[in-house]
Amino acid sequence: MVIRSNKSFLNRRQVLAGMSALAAIPFASRGMAASVKPTGICRFGVSGAATTDTLDASNARDAFPYLLNTGLRNCLTEVGRSGKLIPELAESWDTNHDATQWTFKIRQGVQFHSGKTLTSEDVVETFKDQMRAESSATQRSTLADVVELKTDGPQSVVITLKSANVGLPDIFSHINFAIAPFKDGKVDWTSGDGTGGYQLESFSPGILAKLKRNQNYWKSDRAHFEAVEIVGINDPTARLSALRGGQVDVISRVPPKLAKMISALKDVQVVTVNGTLHYNFSMNTTLTPFSDVNVRLAMKHLINRQNFVQKILGGYGAVSDDNPIAPSYRFYNPNLKNPHTYDPDKAKFYLNKAGVSGLHVQLFASEAAFDGATDAAALFSNDAKAGGVQLDPVRTPSDGYWAEIFGKKAFFAEYWSGRSTEDSLLTQAYSKSSSENGSHWANERFNELLVQARGELNEDRRRDQYAELQQILHDDSGAIVMAFVDHVMAVTPKVETGQLTPTGYELENFRAIERWSFK
Repeated sequence: MVIRSNKSFLNRRQVLAGMSALAAIPFASRGMAASVKPTGICRFGVSGAATTDTLDASNARDAFPYLLNTGLRNCLTEVGRSGKLIPELAESWDTNHDATQWTFKIRQGVQFHSGKTLTSEDVVETFKDQMRAESSATQRSTLADVVELKTDGPQSVVITLKSANVGLPDIFSHINFAIAPFKDGKVDWTSGDGTGGYQLESFSPGILAKLKRNQNYWKSDRAHFEAVEIVGINDPTARLSALRGGQVDVISRVPPKLAKMISALKDVQVVTVNGTLHYNFSMNTTLTPFSDVNVRLAMKHLINRQNFVQKILGGYGAVSDDNPIAPSYRFYNPNLKNPHTYDPDKAKFYLNKAGVSGLHVQLFASEAAFDGATDAAALFSNDAKAGGVQLDPVRTPSDGYWAEIFGKKAFFAEYWSGRSTEDSLLTQAYSKSSSENGSHWANERFNELLVQARGELNEDRRRDQYAELQQILHDDSGAIVMAFVDHVMAVTPKVETGQLTPTGYELENFRAIERWSFK
């Protein structure tokens, strides 16, 4: 059985107006199933598990720690099922006239699992912890524009920025910005203490996390399981076997070839959701030969993207023309110039322009990058022959891929899930200041315009700015963005997912842990 959702995102157009009206509505009355009685143990089989995983949400980088932290903790804001931004730990927010200073009102009466009451100090210190010079926080660069972060009483946080950012509340919906308690002069990540719907019982990094329901959860309409187990299963075939064998109830990142095979089974439901997830082959622009833009353009014309969607994704996705901004984004540019079609002759033209002949490069790929990455590298290798390029796929182990291959080798596979705003994605994945910019691409005009667009209050000008940003990235970056990928998941028939809408991450941006239930 297949459950498919392909609804478009609803645009979030009025972040400057605050959320006081919505905040006045009790959480249980926002269209959620407040009457669902918590039952049973739900077991999630997910990938992205590593023995280096920790309980620090700010350092989370993949599915296992993302899902775990979404169960344990909350953020200031949340992207609801409508696609609109809604309050979470911040019950409302407002800004000054030019979006350089934001005030977040923190929800009263919320308690951590330990019994400590949430205050503005917890929020401020959690963010300051990520801003430390020695911090390895995934989104440290996102907070680089903060010049002052302070409390204004126990329930108010004031954030002052160097330059305007109209999308700041959206950014704080990401699980990397989950709030931890400030205890004994430091932020407590190690105990797993949080305000979320589940409390930590045990944690074996990259292997298994056991959680029990928080009986005092402040959201009366969430956390519908008595307990949750998060099982790290990086191999997709093993995940499916665990689902069919009754070891887990939910799996994510089902490879298309397996999805088609199991779609007719009675004991499994395949759930597909359009998303903003995209798969890349990325070129390190600081290393030869990819420091030359002409070589980068040649490689962009040597991959058959339609073949990639059909043969690697099994049709569960849509072609991207080296643009990471999906059509569902508010400022998507549908009119990119000079499309990168599969054209070996054009690739040869750019290689000649670069003065390169007989190009021979390695492409590092692993299933850690994305399911099917090694097959995709082989497909790309075959495509590249017509352009006179010898492309040697190098299959690498999943363990250690992100530490040893990503951003270090000249050519490698990677993936990016979508973000709540264009700015958040472009800043973290492609800006010069980001440690997550694996291609090390640094385009002066792109980085200047990114800051301008972030603070532009005129919507028409902002749209033009984001259109130019996408064109620059398309023309100059080290990213070969092959496709936007559907989230393909599978559940046992007893799992109730509710009506799903497109998301950046699988499992409803990992909110499935508190939104889904048993029938």
